Amino acid sequence: MHYSGLRYIHAFVAAFALMSRLIFYFLAIAAPIALASCASPQVADDPQEIAAHAAAAKALAAQSAAIASTHFASCSMAAKPSPQFHVPPQIALKPGYLELNVSVVDKSGGSISDLKEADFVAYASGIPLPIAYFHDSVEAPVTVGLLVDTSGSMEPKLPTVRSALVDFLTKSDPCDELFLFAFTWRPYMLQPPTTDHAAVASHLMTLRAFGQTSMYDAIFDGLQILQKARYARKALLVITDGMDNTSRTSLKQVTALARQQDVSIYVIGIGEPPTNRQASSSWDDANRVDAEALNKLANSAGGQAFIVPPTGSEFADAVESVEGRLGRVYTIGVITPISGTQSVHPIAMSSSTPPASESAVRLFVANHPDAVVTTHMVKQPLP
Repeated sequence: MHYSGLRYIHAFVAAFALMSRLIFYFLAIAAPIALASCASPQVADDPQEIAAHAAAAKALAAQSAAIASTHFASCSMAAKPSPQFHVPPQIALKPGYLELNVSVVDKSGGSISDLKEADFVAYASGIPLPIAYFHDSVEAPVTVGLLVDTSGSMEPKLPTVRSALVDFLTKSDPCDELFLFAFTWRPYMLQPPTTDHAAVASHLMTLRAFGQTSMYDAIFDGLQILQKARYARKALLVITDGMDNTSRTSLKQVTALARQQDVSIYVIGIGEPPTNRQASSSWDDANRVDAEALNKLANSAGGQAFIVPPTGSEFADAVESVEGRLGRVYTIGVITPISGTQSVHPIAMSSSTPPASESAVRLFVANHPDAVVTTHMVKQPLP
């Protein structure tokens, strides 16, 4: 009787364990697949869904701003924001006045500093432009959002991402304000804005890969956070290895919002663009990255896109290049030959960059022919 009772108990425990495993596998596999199947690109067309997401993102931004206010004690500049400057009205109000934030790096991504007004040469439509205003911001602090793709295909790449971003944090200005998002089916804020870079690094260690890619939603949420940024200089660094497939927000919406808020977006795509499919013998979906969308996103928001292979040192080099662009920034105002509704578009360039259009403003550094100059429009020209 005693032996039979033990057998029943053992059978019950085994059945319970089996049931627990089945429940676990459902939650870990079947449920996410069901959620993914429900995630349709058409959701982005539903005004109620978009409004709900926008409201949630704004609430998240307000909450993070309240939390961030407690994290500035370790920064020597905690009592004051980054210094402000103003262009004289007699210059800023001139017809055709265009104002740009400009960063200059060498081929390896290192910042080129100590440049003077006389070092810059501006052109539009092949015509030299007079530089009407010049300001060296030295190394003013910046608010940067780190947005990391943690979809399933990122699993083998996360160690490289963690290592390079920790190095990025180490080299950042101690007063830089940073926050961290991970995104899969939806964005998750892991660290609200803070100057405690060690806290950001600790959250990087918790990144785990699963699910799909909601990159545009993550950018939208990051832009909401930046509305309450501590510093005037703001940027997002987006890291992904795929294509957006679950966002409610569109590429057009996030690029428009980034321009409206004067936010630079830098994107690092890990993988190969679809155009390289025929040339690559190791092509597979895990290596597919939407290079066209990433370039459009970065160029529209005054940043830069980097497409790097899944292995090697190129990813770390790209992060270092972004760090150089976020360092010293020059503000340059030029008088453009425009009239009516004609617009002039700044572009990222080096000495060998062909003009993006006849109306593109091109900046060069006279004594550094191989320098890469990145511009971000601050003020549109007046008619």
